[in-house]
Amino acid sequence: MSEVVPVRETNPFSTASSAPRRAELGQDAFLQLLITQLKYQDPLSPIEDTEFIAQLAQFSALAELQKLNEHLTKSATEQSLAYAAALIGKEVEGVTVSGASVRGVVDKVSLVDGEISLHIGSEFLRLASVSTIAAGGGKDAAS
Repeated sequence: MSEVVPVRETNPFSTASSAPRRAELGQDAFLQLLITQLKYQDPLSPIEDTEFIAQLAQFSALAELQKLNEHLTKSATEQSLAYAAALIGKEVEGVTVSGASVRGVVDKVSLVDGEISLHIGSEFLRLASVSTIAAGGGKDAAS
């Protein structure tokens, strides 16, 4: 007799091995799942082809939405970075990462782990925590 291997060890879609990657169901995995569905369908009541077409259309739409979301996120970050860069040389006021209130001229801007920070001397100020921007700017306002 042949040895029976538990399904959990051979199933590439088992929850034990793919739990962290659940959001990463790619097109190849989807097609494998679709083929497996076809292989094991009941011959007396086969799945309609319109169901497969609908599933493929939904998967395609989902993939496109994910691409669009990534693009919009990247675009928003780039826009915020450009806005922050425009603040270099301007006087701003806000609350630092440590919670202290700071006012001064922005020396430089950095992007670390998706967070945009303004550098005012040795202080770091998140772009989102800026409360005031001087109308005329910093150093150049007096001249």
